[in-house]
Amino acid sequence: MTYPDGSQIRVGDLIWWDEGHCLGHVQAIAESQADYESWGLVAPHIFISTRHPFDPTLATRHADGGVPVLVSYDVASFDDEGIGLLSPAERQEFERARQAALLGRGCSCFSVTTHVESGTLRSWIFRLLDEHGRETVVTIPYEKPAA
Repeated sequence: MTYPDGSQIRVGDLIWWDEGHCLGHVQAIAESQADYESWGLVAPHIFISTRHPFDPTLATRHADGGVPVLVSYDVASFDDEGIGLLSPAERQEFERARQAALLGRGCSCFSVTTHVESGTLRSWIFRLLDEHGRETVVTIPYEKPAA
């Protein structure tokens, strides 16, 4: 399977996705019919982690024990979704930002995601990166305000 520019897709690639607005790591490739059908799909797909892009590890579950944190795209949607590798200049800038975050320089080192079940917001998940590169996860349950 290849990106729109013709380069080979590999697990662990740091890529643009969500119409070129987000960065993420390719977590899995379902290219063979057996692979994509095992996910209940009808065409080849890639799966991308929605975790903070500084963490390329396969995120099989939320830190709070929730469902897998992956999105998938089929090959036909790659152009529309802006899926592709970072340019060498973008990779260099990302690495500079990653190092600055790990050293605690010049940035707020956090990400905010949500935990949603059956279309209902259940919690906010804050991931904080300290000056030593250690991640702390804080989960805040969401309670819908009374009407």
